[in-house]
Amino acid sequence: MNVTTNIRQAARTVTPAATTPAATTPAATTPAAMSVRSRSEGSSRTAARAAGVLFFISYVSTFAGVALVAPMRDVGHDLALIHTESGRLVAGVLLEFCNVAAIIGFAVVLLPYLRRGGEALAHGYVGMRVLEGAAYLIAGVATASLITVSERYVAAGSPGGSPYRAAQAVAVGQSNWAVTVAFAPFAVGALLLYVLLFRTRLVPRYIAVWGVVAVALATVFNLIGADVTTAGPAVLLVVPIVLNELWLAGRLIVKGFDQQPAAVQGAPGAGR
Repeated sequence: MNVTTNIRQAARTVTPAATTPAATTPAATTPAAMSVRSRSEGSSRTAARAAGVLFFISYVSTFAGVALVAPMRDVGHDLALIHTESGRLVAGVLLEFCNVAAIIGFAVVLLPYLRRGGEALAHGYVGMRVLEGAAYLIAGVATASLITVSERYVAAGSPGGSPYRAAQAVAVGQSNWAVTVAFAPFAVGALLLYVLLFRTRLVPRYIAVWGVVAVALATVFNLIGADVTTAGPAVLLVVPIVLNELWLAGRLIVKGFDQQPAAVQGAPGAGR
């Protein structure tokens, strides 16, 4: 009888401990989860900085390249002298090709983070950047072909009114038209980017709104056929887009993204 009583008392003592729910640690605060979160935040910060640096590379290479090749993209430039300036021309074209790599790289780096704003829009943005880059490649190759035309022209004795002059005009025309056409995918791509930035809140929304307005003004500038070097007051139409892009690039480098993108955190439905 005493044995039975002892067993019952022992059972009463053990049961509460066995049935008491074990203390749990929230998943978000476990060391493993915190480690994953830290790596994710570090990855997104690196991506933001890389995108900002690529943007600055794009600007520097563009302005430096244009400064070197612009004189030779004038049909009135002395054809006989172009082959003697081949080093300058090739350097300028290569710098423009660096711009192509930078603008496409910028889009590719941001793609995983922009997807949260719309998969189709994000891929469309990358596609527009690729088309823009292709146009600049065509412009560069056409400009570089002037070296060969110049060499042949001099070898033929620099004849006046020769077909070499016509070839120069064609090469210059192809280059200038390629640069002009490049604005179309640039404008569409920029609008897609700002819509995606507005949706995802990766940066403050005022940057996206500012960007849309700036693209509209830049489009007006191109539609009226203005030239940056001779347009006078009309150049003010392109100032907002230049300032916006530089501000965006600087902010990405200094502050990164405003919030951790769901596509990187691995949240359910991320990227949809």
